[in-house]
Amino acid sequence: MREALVQGAETIAVRVAGRLAPFVSAKDIALMVIGELGADGATYKAVEYTGPAVETLSISGRMTLCNLGVEMGAKATMVPPDKKTDEWLMGRARRPYAPVHSDPDSYDCLYDYDVTDLEPQVAVPFRVDNVRPVSELAGLEVDQVFIGTCTNGRLEDLEVAARIISGKTGQSQNPGHSCLKRGSPGGPATRHHPDAGGSRSYDRSAGMRTLSGCTHGRAGRRGGMRVHLQQELPGRMGKGGLVYLASPATAAASALQGYLALARDLK
Repeated sequence: MREALVQGAETIAVRVAGRLAPFVSAKDIALMVIGELGADGATYKAVEYTGPAVETLSISGRMTLCNLGVEMGAKATMVPPDKKTDEWLMGRARRPYAPVHSDPDSYDCLYDYDVTDLEPQVAVPFRVDNVRPVSELAGLEVDQVFIGTCTNGRLEDLEVAARIISGKTGQSQNPGHSCLKRGSPGGPATRHHPDAGGSRSYDRSAGMRTLSGCTHGRAGRRGGMRVHLQQELPGRMGKGGLVYLASPATAAASALQGYLALARDLK
């Protein structure tokens, strides 16, 4: 990582190079950056994500990056428009538009990252910037998993979880432990999308309940793990509840195992 230019920046550029490994997603990039910059690292500043790794992300992945900017205090977070943006806006834009790009010399601060070796990340209670690789916490028992809402409830997020959970039973693979899995589409467009049928069927086959919005249940005896990134304060999910924030792939794998797990390690 390289921090450059001016302290007290008004505009931050986060340039991300490299290629993401399987089951590593935009959520993991965002958590990594939040862990590096801190929960107040971009307070009242604009953040722009650029670089080859960002260019490969889908529009949903880019939306996830932008949604999570608030977790490091950003006033605004953006990704430069490109051909993917034009394709996504086709049929959606209500009026003609012209792309707007930042002046390369306008950034007050620049951070460089390479995500080639990035592992799935998890934010540990009680700070969103207390971020660690999932491998460091693998095996930590969880009682409840929540997949969805604005940062993890898009169609591709539910599809990733469906691929991991599909065909499995609603019981955890951890003997003697039951892990409740919950799903929440990111909005009506996802819930009613024609390709969402597979996600709905895995809900039923894997014992997952579909909820709306940011709703979540109370934590069990050890607390819950849910995939919905928001500042988590002690007691938010009930007395003694602990919330671990991770990606849809990590959450789905953890739901199956009954403990914090890496999707890449599943057979």
